[in-house]
Amino acid sequence: MVVEQQKNNENVYLDVKAGDVTFTVGVDHVSNMDSSAVPRVSAPANSIAKSSADLSYNQGASFFTAGNTSQTHVKESMGIGASMGGFVVYYAPELGNVGGGNDTFTSADGGSAYQIMYKGNAGVEGLNLNIGMQGAEKSADSTYTSVRDVDNTQISASYNFGQITVGAGRIDSENGASAAASDRETTDYGITYAVNDQLSVGLNYAKTDITGNAQDEKVTMVQVGYNLGAVGVVLSYLDIENVENAANTDDTIGSIRIATKF
Repeated sequence: MVVEQQKNNENVYLDVKAGDVTFTVGVDHVSNMDSSAVPRVSAPANSIAKSSADLSYNQGASFFTAGNTSQTHVKESMGIGASMGGFVVYYAPELGNVGGGNDTFTSADGGSAYQIMYKGNAGVEGLNLNIGMQGAEKSADSTYTSVRDVDNTQISASYNFGQITVGAGRIDSENGASAAASDRETTDYGITYAVNDQLSVGLNYAKTDITGNAQDEKVTMVQVGYNLGAVGVVLSYLDIENVENAANTDDTIGSIRIATKF
């Protein structure tokens, strides 16, 4: 049995292991769906564009809109879960039941939420899968949860052919931010090529459709990464059509990221 607690209710948990199964009670401890198996050289487009364009595209399906102003992961609410061999199941009786300060918990009277996901290769060498679904119930008079039930699903996969990795993904989200249905569908494709041990190049494309919007947001990203040993450099170039699904709001973004190992 493992017990661990961190400050500010970050990764507060009680783990009980029975063979290959780990049972968890806590907050912010299990994995979430804010990731994808689609190959990239470095950071996804929504992370790079965040400072200059608030994209509709998101690489994962992890967030629920809370009211109209904030977001939350299911795992960031107090709940119970179990994990085994890449599978994670998690249930939160109240979405938003999170820490309000050190060693304290406060309830926001949200609806219940769940998450079921799998990350792994299913026993196939070279395969990478990221599959999941989650949902949250609307709670009457809640200031935290959305105004109606929300559901998110994600399936993404990639396969490595030695120096080349190819993959694709699909995310369907109902964020529940408005009384009317507002479905968001994203298709995501990627290919990377490891030229040698130091140099990698990649091409990604994502298209996002939102109910009621005439224009699809389209994101094309090219990345080049070079490993200098203690220092890694990644050059990224993004071409975006219809930012946030608005017509004639195109954008281009260039980025240089440098990572240092100590």
